[in-house]
Amino acid sequence: MDFQLRDTRALITGSTQGIGFAIAEALASEGAAVILNGRDAARTHAAAERLRALVPGADVGVAPGDVADPTAL
Repeated sequence: MDFQLRDTRALITGSTQGIGFAIAEALASEGAAVILNGRDAARTHAAAERLRALVPGADVGVAPGDVADPTAL
């Protein structure tokens, strides 16, 4: 199904595993550029690498930090 997400960008918080990662994978598969977020930088970067392997050619960025803490981002 084509949700016409090309040329869009999505920030998915809590996206290093579980439902957040699945959402990021679905959006990337539909052509959206995705930005993964998680509190742990190493896990966030690892999730980005995993997503790039699952969706070749995906535009994947990372924004590690705790979104509940305004000083963390």
